[in-house]
Formats: sequence, C-alpha cells, structure tokens
Amino acid sequence: MGHDPLPDVEYFGIFARLPEGLLITEAMNTIRWANDEMAEISGWTAEELQGMRLDQLIAREELTAIAKARGVDPWALRRYHCLVRTKSGERREVSVSVGQTGEPGAQATTIFLLRDIRRQREMERRLLEQLGEKQEMAAFGHVASLVAHDLRNLSNTLSLTIRNFRGHLDDPAFRQDAVRALEDVAGKMKYLIEKLSGVPPRITLHRQPAALGELIDSALDLLARAGRRAEVEATEVRGLEGVLHVEVDIAEMQRVFFNLLLNAYEAIETRGHVSVIGQRGPGKGQICLVIEDTGPGIPQDYLERSLFRPFRTTKARGLGLGLYHAKVIVEAHGGSIQVTNRGDGEGTRVTIILPEPQGGVQVLPGPERG
Repeated sequence: MGHDPLPDVEYFGIFARLPEGLLITEAMNTIRWANDEMAEISGWTAEELQGMRLDQLIAREELTAIAKARGVDPWALRRYHCLVRTKSGERREVSVSVGQTGEPGAQATTIFLLRDIRRQREMERRLLEQLGEKQEMAAFGHVASLVAHDLRNLSNTLSLTIRNFRGHLDDPAFRQDAVRALEDVAGKMKYLIEKLSGVPPRITLHRQPAALGELIDSALDLLARAGRRAEVEATEVRGLEGVLHVEVDIAEMQRVFFNLLLNAYEAIETRGHVSVIGQRGPGKGQICLVIEDTGPGIPQDYLERSLFRPFRTTKARGLGLGLYHAKVIVEAHGGSIQVTNRGDGEGTRVTIILPEPQGGVQVLPGPERG
C-alpha cells in the first residue's frame, strides 16, 4: 500500500519552525514525519519518531476518545487534552489539535499539533511575573511622584518657618506655634518617606470617622504655619460647624485639602479671596465641599485637555500632581471631584462630593488648635 503524498517541500520549512510539536501520520496511525519541537516534547529525536505508532506516544483509549469527539466533523480543527509518553517514561500533559488533509472518503493524512501544557504554564507564569514587576514599578513611580510633590510643599513650609524665626525669636507665642509646625511637618515627612519605602501596588486607605470641618481646620493650620497666615485668616468658611461627617483616610484627605487650598492661595496672590463651603447633597447620603477663589481662573484649553493629568501644570514651577493626587484619593473614597471656572476672570471652583458614613459615625476627637 503506497503512502499518501506528504506536503510539498516548501511547507516542511514552515512545519520545522512551528512553536508547537507537529506529527504527520498515515491512515494506520504510523508517524511519517515529526518536527524538532515534537522531538523536544517527547524526548525522542525526529528520526526516531518516524515509523513509530502513534499509540506508543498517546494511549489508545485517549486516541479513541479524540476520534469519537471528532466523529461529528472529522475535518474540523479542534483542540483536546491528553498525555504524551516521553522516551524517559514520563507522562507529559499536552493539548492537541487534529486535522486531516485530502478529500472525505479518501485515504487521508492526519496532522497532529501538540502544545506542551507545562511549558505553556511556565511561560504564562513568567509573563505574569514580568507584568507584576512592571505594575509594581509603575506603582512606585506613581507614589514617588506624589511623595516628591508633597515633600516640596513641606520643604516650603520649613523654609518659611525658619525665615520667620529670625524676626520673632523673642516672641514666646510664635516659638510655640513654630515648634508645633515643625513637629507637624516632621511627622508628615516621616509618613511620606515610610510610604515611599513600602509602596503597595494599589492605594490602601485607612478610614476613620471625622468631622469635615476638623479636616479643613487642620489643613488651614498647617498653611498658616507655612507662611499663609494672612490668606488663612481672610478665608471665609461656611457650613462646617461639626454637622458634616465623613469616613476617610485622614492623612490622605488632609493632603488633598492642603494642596487644593494652597492652589487657591497661589491663584489669588494675596490680592483675592478664598471661600470654603460645606453642605449636604447634591444626592442622598452625600457630603459636598466647595473651595472657591477669585483668581484668574484656569485656561479653558487646560481644563479640557490636561486637568487631572499628572505632570501637566499651568505653574512656572511644580509637577502638576496636586489635582491628580486629589482625584485619585477622592475617587478611592467613592467620591468625585470637579473643577470649573466661576466665570470669565472670576476664579476657580473645586467641588468635592464624598459619601456620608453608613449607619452614623462616632467622630474621633480632632487635634487641639493653638
């Protein structure tokens, strides 16, 4: 009985380079050709595989099961799982696709494509590890940028406190206030450095109940000690008399309010006015905080294209991370933040919506103010 013709020689170059094992068998399931990848999977050389019966590699019961599964449409290319016996006697798990060449009813050549499942899983594991490493590096870069932004603000606070020391060394009240400011800055710097030393792959929030007014007070206190006392004292605060409660990561949310208020003070350049307004709504179970300034506003093109994007800023100096950080933190709390211009040349309005605590809160006592 003559053999079916093997595929043209030009196809063997393609078959030989396939990343999967390939077997070509005749009607009696005798292997007529195998590629190098099949030799790698089985442990036999390609020459040793030629002339072997297929059931020496794959158990007859599994071949029968594959044949039955293919019975509905033997000409379709499908993938099955089975075990291949290697030269060493090991049973290696593979997935196999089976197809035939020739016309139905004729003596057909059967082609088996085998994929080493163990090797595939190892490749997938390595790819997942590489992806995880890239994600960790991206997380580190993200957190490092935010830490650098906040350290810059704290450095400015230190510089202004030290500068003011020279003219107020004999003032006991100033010395007490300055020491508190330095202790506060030192604590925040330590927190940021610890955060940078152990960067998690995602934001981890440590939520605590708090009064929204106390969070704003803390941010205003730090800004006053950072040389913005005149602007802080002129800031109009409404609707934050202890009736609005939230459940937030206090340190992260204080950073958000500090940066937003600092943006507002930098926008007015000591000549304008800043308002902070708290209220319920707009939806049920929501708390709203609005920070408005009477500065020049934000260019419309920046609002449409660059707002909340890191490393985009309208300032001559800065990283453009304050609003980006605010958005990340507020949204991590299940809230939202919106920035708009109040009108042509009339300043900027920042609106933050946060969910109210479910089932009420027990507000922890806030820091005493000097």
